[in-house]
Amino acid sequence: MPLLAVAALISWTVPFAAVISPGSLPVALNETQHTIPYQIPQLPTLFDNYGSFTDTVADGSNPEGPLTSIGGVVTSINGRVATTELWQVALGTAVSGQIAALAMRYRNMTYQYQFYGPVLKCVTVKNVTKLKNTLNNTFQGNLTSANYTSWVAGSGLVSENPQIRPETLDQFSDESTGAGIYIARGGGSGYDGAPALSSNTNATECRLHNGSYNVAFQFRYPEQNLTVLNLDYGAPIGLSQETLYKNLPREAYAGIMEAFCRLLVGYISGPPDPSTTPWTQQTFFTSANILHIDWSEAEKTRTGLEQLFQNITLSLLSRSSFIKNSTEADFIPITAFSFVNVYRYDHIGLFLAYGLALLGTLLCAIVGLHAAWANKGSYRNTFSTFVRSTDNDELRSLLDSEDDGRDPLPKQLGPVELVMHRSR
Repeated sequence: MPLLAVAALISWTVPFAAVISPGSLPVALNETQHTIPYQIPQLPTLFDNYGSFTDTVADGSNPEGPLTSIGGVVTSINGRVATTELWQVALGTAVSGQIAALAMRYRNMTYQYQFYGPVLKCVTVKNVTKLKNTLNNTFQGNLTSANYTSWVAGSGLVSENPQIRPETLDQFSDESTGAGIYIARGGGSGYDGAPALSSNTNATECRLHNGSYNVAFQFRYPEQNLTVLNLDYGAPIGLSQETLYKNLPREAYAGIMEAFCRLLVGYISGPPDPSTTPWTQQTFFTSANILHIDWSEAEKTRTGLEQLFQNITLSLLSRSSFIKNSTEADFIPITAFSFVNVYRYDHIGLFLAYGLALLGTLLCAIVGLHAAWANKGSYRNTFSTFVRSTDNDELRSLLDSEDDGRDPLPKQLGPVELVMHRSR
């Protein structure tokens, strides 16, 4: 009896081995990839949504253009004004410090995209002393509170003080140099009683160029990663009235440059026609502290400005009004990734589970064989089954009244023969 109890206990616990031993089935993501054609966001060849062309007003200034942060010098990029949506993209990119999120059909995908677009090339101004003296003369030495200033070069500069002119600061903007912007960042607190723009001033000159981009786009939900693999600087882009006239690609570059300059210089907003509309002017500035640029060192300032302009250019791909529509966009091969849940057994856990089950089964078989041997094979006699299941009074009389079927039948029943009749 104890052996049978052990065998029964083992047989009952065998099914639990596969559950207890591995603990739980680990779920893993199985990644599959497919190369398919897809219309990725692409910059158009006609950039008519990037800016709007406006004429300069009677006083020679532009009603909506960059404005220097000190001195009241009004300047514009030859009447080219960034659209409201373009300005929103530029400001959002600058404040967040990252490229705007691109809307994609596939959440997980990668591809490379080569295209032409505007690029900014910045260098550190060498002759800072000349720059400092010119600014001191222009603003009558009132630079004790000037910790930052910037202005657009060669764009019809108008100033109350004639000493600040593109020729004075060597700030020409033509086809040989490209449209430019100057940024001077002082290192002082701004109110120390001494000019913050000293000989140690960090001054940077940036020029607009046409560039060739090779960008790797990687989307892994919920993150995106855009890496510029290669960037070649092409010819400088001048933005004179003559070159802008009926030249949509060049005007688009001017609109992007104007939006970038707004971040660093500020801008004024007034009526489109002061001669017929009462003049109401608003001045807007952007704090240099929110642009995610390290102004402490010249090299960091240079790379920060270039990166900001680059991020603005790539962020244009996030707006449907700045990219090709479905009839114009080319199909580019992309690699799309899909993930499905798969269940994986731990090798050791699986071995333990089936090993314990096999061991328990062997123990049950051994106990059963031992029981059969100990009972001299009586369990192989199926005659007792017929006797117990036959409703016959004579056979019932040969069995004990307390027979519950667990014990073998008496051996004297061995010679008994049963005749089975088939009813017709």
